[in-house]
Amino acid sequence: MQEYIRILIADDIAETRENIRRLLSFEEGVEVVGEAANGIEAVEMAKKLQPDIVLMDINMPEMDGIEATEKISLQVPKAGVIVVSVQGEQDYLKKAMRAGAKEYIIKPFSPDDLINTILQVVQMIKKYKNTVYTHQLMEEGVVSSPKVITVFGGSGGTGKTCLAVHTAIQLVKRNKKAVLLDLDLWFGDISNIMNLSPRQTLYHIINEVERMSGEELAALCLDHSSGLKVLPAPVKPEQAELITGRHVERIIRLIQEQFDFIVIDTPAQFSEVVLQAIDQTDTLLLLQTPHMTGLQNNKRVLEVLSSIHFDKKKIRLIVNRSDLPYGLKLKDIKEILNLDVFETLPEEPLLTSAINRGEPLISSNGKWSKKVEKLSKRIVAEGELRSGSKKKKWFSFV
Repeated sequence: MQEYIRILIADDIAETRENIRRLLSFEEGVEVVGEAANGIEAVEMAKKLQPDIVLMDINMPEMDGIEATEKISLQVPKAGVIVVSVQGEQDYLKKAMRAGAKEYIIKPFSPDDLINTILQVVQMIKKYKNTVYTHQLMEEGVVSSPKVITVFGGSGGTGKTCLAVHTAIQLVKRNKKAVLLDLDLWFGDISNIMNLSPRQTLYHIINEVERMSGEELAALCLDHSSGLKVLPAPVKPEQAELITGRHVERIIRLIQEQFDFIVIDTPAQFSEVVLQAIDQTDTLLLLQTPHMTGLQNNKRVLEVLSSIHFDKKKIRLIVNRSDLPYGLKLKDIKEILNLDVFETLPEEPLLTSAINRGEPLISSNGKWSKKVEKLSKRIVAEGELRSGSKKKKWFSFV
């Protein structure tokens, strides 16, 4: 028995709805299950009919298509919304994608354009469902779950990026497949620290990520001489605002298919993107220096994490430059943050020159490098303990 693609048409002009219905009637495997004349009707009919695709006009009375798209994306997540509009400006496209639209097609369009867009979105949703299914199997212990490590802290200048870079490299040295994701979208400098010239950044990926496979996304990551894969931040700050939490969720889920560890570098503030990454994090390395200002900021960070119900057991407090004279004592840091110190890192004078050269301290025998090596060893051990000693096999459902 043939499985039909069930479509809901939402447009305030009856003639437009009829033209789209007539156009779709010539396509086998497609069924129009309803029509809505405004955004409120579209939301209610989507909840009732559970369509596969919603063709959504933007300019409608009572509730516009952007708001309706957002509500349908949240309340009927199985439905793929395709915005159909005469407005092709970038601002409308950006608003539609942020609201959860899967595609955007400009009027007038050819029958082939519409059908191909519908089929692409249907295929995209199938891939997403398969990825979610794989993720559920990870959580149930059927397949091995990659470990997501996020490096965060409430102050800039604490060494977050250096810690993220060197931790990821040390994981590779321990024969783990690792990828480094730069979520400092506005001013990320991992590419500079690692002397890489980005061809593809997060900005170039977001328009295609819904229809990518994990293998395709991994192939777009940059290769570092250490063997580490890198997915860099946009090279232009204005590109950052186009990247949403939804994009980040999809990217992390996809690259989980290809790597043992995902290390995420972040800015020193919360955002939709950062919160989405934290939501998918297994271990959060909270970076602190022996300074009172940073300590107060991290106290606020812990309050925010508590408010979003992030498991405190996942937090590992790292004190960088712990041997600075006149700095706060470890016992004071522990008492104020109410966290045990997981690892301490000493001051490393070679770091600045290494950053300037774009050469991480991969082979350095200094105290700082040895400490990061120890840290990565503990992270790997925790991951193995979490997954259990039994080796589990990956399955592919895409």
